[in-house]
Amino acid sequence: MNKLASGFILSVLFLGTTDAALAAPQMTLRPDNGYSVPLTADQRKEVDKLFAEHLTAIEPLRKQLQTRKLELNALSHNPRADPEKIRRLAGEIAGLNTQMFQAGRGLHEKLAALGGKDSCPETLGMGL
Repeated sequence: MNKLASGFILSVLFLGTTDAALAAPQMTLRPDNGYSVPLTADQRKEVDKLFAEHLTAIEPLRKQLQTRKLELNALSHNPRADPEKIRRLAGEIAGLNTQMFQAGRGLHEKLAALGGKDSCPETLGMGL
């Protein structure tokens, strides 16, 4: 098999598995994910509920954060942009990041209380 064909096959395999992996992210703590302790069915339901509530609560923050970042990006490429407006937007972004972090810590504390300290990692990423 020539290099072009093998490269094409590897690309198709990689892209296919990447799309499948990204299509359905694992958003709960499961016994098979390498960092959690086994959970009962009731605990799993509670964890799923906590994640759903958390994601619903932070969605407006995520949207605001994305909007502010886009505004800042647009202003930073404009040579006539008001420096005060840029500083204000940077401050708003920092404040939104702090709120996201605090919300994530709150979720972490709830998960730790549910299943013990070892039931979830120190950082969950993506505002979690």
